[in-house]
Amino acid sequence: MSQGLRVGVVVGVLATYVTLSLGAMVLGSPSELGFILPLTIAFLASPAIGAMIVVRRPDNRIGWLFCGMGLAFGAFIFAQSYSYSAIRGGWPGLPQAAWVAQWAFLLFILPGVLLFVLFPSGRLPSRRWLLPVAVAVAAALVTGIGQAFGPAVFETELIDSFTSEVTTWAVPNPFPVPASLSPAFTTAAEVGNTVLVGVAVFFALSMVVRLRRAQGIERQQLKWFVLATVTIGFLVPISILLSGTLADVAWVFGMSALGAGLPIAAGIAILRYRLYDIDLLINRTLVYGALTVILAALYVALVLGLQLLVSPLTGNEIFPVAISTLAIAALFGPVRRRVQATVDRRFYRSTYDARRTVEAFAARLRDEVDLASLSSELLVATRATVQPASASIWLRERAP
Repeated sequence: MSQGLRVGVVVGVLATYVTLSLGAMVLGSPSELGFILPLTIAFLASPAIGAMIVVRRPDNRIGWLFCGMGLAFGAFIFAQSYSYSAIRGGWPGLPQAAWVAQWAFLLFILPGVLLFVLFPSGRLPSRRWLLPVAVAVAAALVTGIGQAFGPAVFETELIDSFTSEVTTWAVPNPFPVPASLSPAFTTAAEVGNTVLVGVAVFFALSMVVRLRRAQGIERQQLKWFVLATVTIGFLVPISILLSGTLADVAWVFGMSALGAGLPIAAGIAILRYRLYDIDLLINRTLVYGALTVILAALYVALVLGLQLLVSPLTGNEIFPVAISTLAIAALFGPVRRRVQATVDRRFYRSTYDARRTVEAFAARLRDEVDLASLSSELLVATRATVQPASASIWLRERAP
């Protein structure tokens, strides 16, 4: 694949994701933005980092998997939001949108599962992993088919992110199997889902074994991915065990961790250990990925907090959303600078130290007039920044 074609594919992936996500936010009501906005921002990390990897290393499957996860999530959240709007407004296409939402989520769950065995090289550790991977793909396929064609009616839930009120709607399946086959399809979907979860847990645990056996750079790369996996494994069960508003918040954080945690962990490994030699691009992606996660968390906290404090007094649901949006816009610049400084200090230490050394030298230069002192200061700054094998200063003498 030529460089131009790869760039075209990348632009198409990002444009499609942004279009679907913006459409989902436009279709969603103010009470649903508390769910849609953080998830959309978090999952932007997948196509962004995936696109950068595809441009530089199209032969590595990691980039394509991240791109696929982003597109699948965009399609899922758009179909879900359209379903909600169609229920409220009586729009056409409700059954078809609900049908897509039933299985589209598997298209970003399956790549996430496969990442556990393909990272960091994009290849399986050995041929013995072909069978577990085939089982995972088959389980996802069976689950998707069972959920798409088995039920005669889909139960679609509308969740108010402000009050946690759940309204259930029955939507007819536009493509149902005969009634006699429906129980078999439903059972197959349940079995497939159970197998997929089991394989995902197996793959995640296998990373610990691979981490213990790995050496050198690969070991350091896997550490970041294991950290992201443990975080996701901690947040998702909490969202299941909790109830009410806390469960909704935990669910948003759990899914945001799934959408942003894995690509950000991959980005850190790429940046810190130069896996794909795209350090500068990943530096910027890492900064904005972390920035979006932080701002999304602040947005959710502000919306929920203001809703609890202000809505009982004003009865207005849009006011907390508007205030939270303005606050996030005001915080963007300061938070971005803080995150950029943290990333540079942690992962670009030499560049960060060199910049600080030059700034300190420039500050001293303003107050120094002695030529010998200036020469000494210049040598010190040069050694600290570029670390030459030797350094000296030659000053041309004035002609008599």
